[in-house]
Amino acid sequence: MNCPKCGFDQLPEGARFCPNCGRSLERQTRVEIRQEVEQNLGRVIGVQTGAIHGDVYGGDIFEVQVYALSDTGRIASWRRFLAEGTPPYKFLASYSAQDRLLFKARDTEIKQVVRQVGEQRLVVVYGLAGVGKTSLLAAGVIPALIDSGALVVHIHDYHEPVKTIRAALAASAEQLPITLPDEPTFPVLVRAVVEATQGSLVLVFDQFERLLKPSVSDEQRGALIGGLAEAWQAVSPDFLRLIISIREDVLGQLGPWRAELPDLLQSPIQLTPLSRAQAQLAIEGPLTELDFPVSFVGGLVTEQLVPDLDELTPSLPGIQPPQLQIVCHWLYQEARERRPPHIDARLYNEAKGAAGIMARYLEDTLQSQPEPQRVLARQVLVTMASPGVGPWVPPEKLVVNGNGRSREKVLDVLEDLVEAELLVPRAVNSHREYGFASDGVAQEIRRLAGPELERRYQVEDELERVWSGWLAREALATRGQLRYLCEFGDHLAPRPVQALLLLRCAVARDEPAAPWLPWLRTDEARALIRQLEEPDASDLPKYASRSNLSYAASLLDLSTDQPPQKNAPFGPVAWSAASDPDPVTRQTAALASAAWDPYQAPTRLDWALRSAEKGWRRRSRRAELRGTLGDADSEIAKANEDLPLLDRFLTWWWRARRRIFRDRHRLAALTLGGAVGAG
Repeated sequence: MNCPKCGFDQLPEGARFCPNCGRSLERQTRVEIRQEVEQNLGRVIGVQTGAIHGDVYGGDIFEVQVYALSDTGRIASWRRFLAEGTPPYKFLASYSAQDRLLFKARDTEIKQVVRQVGEQRLVVVYGLAGVGKTSLLAAGVIPALIDSGALVVHIHDYHEPVKTIRAALAASAEQLPITLPDEPTFPVLVRAVVEATQGSLVLVFDQFERLLKPSVSDEQRGALIGGLAEAWQAVSPDFLRLIISIREDVLGQLGPWRAELPDLLQSPIQLTPLSRAQAQLAIEGPLTELDFPVSFVGGLVTEQLVPDLDELTPSLPGIQPPQLQIVCHWLYQEARERRPPHIDARLYNEAKGAAGIMARYLEDTLQSQPEPQRVLARQVLVTMASPGVGPWVPPEKLVVNGNGRSREKVLDVLEDLVEAELLVPRAVNSHREYGFASDGVAQEIRRLAGPELERRYQVEDELERVWSGWLAREALATRGQLRYLCEFGDHLAPRPVQALLLLRCAVARDEPAAPWLPWLRTDEARALIRQLEEPDASDLPKYASRSNLSYAASLLDLSTDQPPQKNAPFGPVAWSAASDPDPVTRQTAALASAAWDPYQAPTRLDWALRSAEKGWRRRSRRAELRGTLGDADSEIAKANEDLPLLDRFLTWWWRARRRIFRDRHRLAALTLGGAVGAG
């Protein structure tokens, strides 16, 4: 018996694999999982093939993709879409429609979704993050639908969906010629596509939870839902179907939109993690489908690998697809270099099993970089996986001055991580943003970060507790809360009004104000303070909402007396710093004024003091405000040296008394210790 691949003629009787090249010899028991789609699409109508001049794969994979098959495309093999050398496992990337032959173990779920698309206009698929919803739709459901004649548009981004859908269709104009309006509304765009193709259009809204993110405005959200509702009414049910995938934890937030989209929560389909039988198919199927040279030997898959994968997440039922892909990809890459290319118990045990591979794969990627880049790469990844950070992050959000993160260094590290397939980039308005290559990457970063990232989530919760406490009963953060946020909250990005609250808390608790000022020096925070100080300015950027303006005014006590002069060279914030009877309010207002404009703040405060106080009281108040600013900002402390001698002395004395008061407990302990030692 000879090997059909390499011709090796010394095969032992009953051999399952060629010892020379590793080819599987069990042709008669080969796992056959080729998807045969049930042609039960109800009223879904196939696109008229005369309207298609070629197979359509248009658009940006991270924004919108368009899928349709021509006459010949529907009967041709899907192997033509696989590039030569395509690995059997996706590692950290999601599957695409081109990977249909490699996507295994979800036959039942694919048929269920396809059947339901034929039975109702809107189908919701939900499940845990990382369970494989995107891959199910991209490599399972979408190929089945376009095989059956549908035109499918796969949507991933929700800021400007109509614009990106139009751009993707325009990119496919050679294969799918459709006359598209320049700036269409959603229903107009849908009608144009349906009229041109005379077939069913299936819109797949993937990761729909992104529509609920704060980065998507209420106007954008309302425009999309309203546009879908209008298209729903304007287009016959035969020609429009919707599929929505969404994380399980936010499924309930779809409820308010049931009036606009009546079928929204009718029979939603839950996607669960892989069972052990499904995991076996997902592991063995890709290798046997395309006759990859690498093969598993013996009972490794069923006896060790699958049980170990199941034990990786004891708190969750089933096997998580990202972990399966990571482990199998690592084993495949290692076995390729061996002769014969077998994945056997020895290789698996040397890697310390699935748990060992999971623990080392990110470390291996990071260790391949020089020490400074490695540390920065870890910081960047952990920051991107932190709470409150959206799915797409601009480099500027990852730059922290004074922490070794310059923009150039961050950009270099981001590009290295893209090359390592941990991150993916996208272009937005001529600049780049970065996101994780898949939910699996984000999950592994969180796992690798361990207590560090868990603490970040706790810090985020602590900030929300401080904010809620002030809203409910005007409670201020304790010293313990402030120190906790200061020590572990370098990743936080509080709203400007929250940063102002933390500043007031620091002043009230006699804690240093300097850690909170950088959050008040962002463009948005400065715009907020300027709106309070110069409400009538003609060039005022309107960043803050009315509610946030009201909150900020309350924190600075701007609802009381206003400046006595209408055209005074200072505004309500400086006036509050000069005249408010509460020293906490005065000092908070002075610091807020300096955060907005550190160069003009002392002058504004001096003008306000001239109007508010006289004589010795004015000098005392000036010493308080200048001392507060000098403690928080070294540049203003230097500027204080230009004050007249008496004012300079009073400012120094105010700061000295404050230091003594702050350090009173430590000084008392040192004095007591000295007394005990002397006695």
